[in-house]
Amino acid sequence: MTIAATWGASGETLSREAFSSIGQETAVKAPADSSATVMTIDGTDISLADYLYLYNKNRDQQLTPMSRRDYLDLFVLYKLKVAEAREQGLDTTAAFVNELKGYRRQLSLQYIPERRLRQIAKSGGGRITYLAIDRECDSLEAAEPAYRRLLEEYHEGMLLFEISDRMVWQRARDDRDGMTAFYESNIDSYKWDEPRIKGYVIWTENDSTAQAVAVTVNTLADTDDMEAVKEIRKRHGRRVKIEHYLVKRGENPSIDALYAGKPASGPEKRWTHGVAMRLRLVAQPEGIADVRGKLTNDYQEYLAKNWETALRRRHTVMVDYNVLDEE
Repeated sequence: MTIAATWGASGETLSREAFSSIGQETAVKAPADSSATVMTIDGTDISLADYLYLYNKNRDQQLTPMSRRDYLDLFVLYKLKVAEAREQGLDTTAAFVNELKGYRRQLSLQYIPERRLRQIAKSGGGRITYLAIDRECDSLEAAEPAYRRLLEEYHEGMLLFEISDRMVWQRARDDRDGMTAFYESNIDSYKWDEPRIKGYVIWTENDSTAQAVAVTVNTLADTDDMEAVKEIRKRHGRRVKIEHYLVKRGENPSIDALYAGKPASGPEKRWTHGVAMRLRLVAQPEGIADVRGKLTNDYQEYLAKNWETALRRRHTVMVDYNVLDEE
């Protein structure tokens, strides 16, 4: 009897608890057959060997190794993302094709015997051409499973990167409206537990430059931050280094000193004097820029989860736990 779990058009996703309960129904244990089908994704069979190859490779890199079942969801999502990348034709662009071709050739040199390379060079008048290497690559793909597997793994890794960039990272960079809406919907998550010192410091090399910068700063009271920074750079050029700070009290002694109206040296030996500009204490974030790092990470996670949910709804995955549990 085959016990199978399915992700289908309904979009229902089995939890790990569900995986466990299904597994408890599986009583038959047979000798492991690596060619057996452990799952199908939209009708395409995945062998136990293919599953265990990536499972063992990831397991070796984990401090606390995952069980086969714990790894299942990661594997399925990996395959679904790669499939979507193929559907979008991401492996047909010239840049993708050329990078994969270069790796294919480079990898082949680990499998082509030195003697064979000498034969190729001799037949080519002392030269080894790309055409000759490509022929060897074709032969290796047909005859050498390890080469074929590594090449496929690299191919899928490239696809995973490209589709993740398109669906998550690039969107998080470019979708300002979406990020703003996400921030406003979760604004309580970005509140601080203590105030921050926020503002600019113009670092200078000597006291005379610092005094001149201080005069400039006083004349820019009515300009916005970016215009003030631009004007200081215009007037004082390379004699200054302008830094923006957003720190807790106690995190940066130099900023603490300048905020208190005391002198402070800069982040490098060259910068011996600091001039505070709009350095103030703020109780809570004044906008997205004040929580950019955490917000970007959170928004990427949000986009990734929504994407993964959509993938599960669009694809049908059936898992044979009898095969998965075989030892």
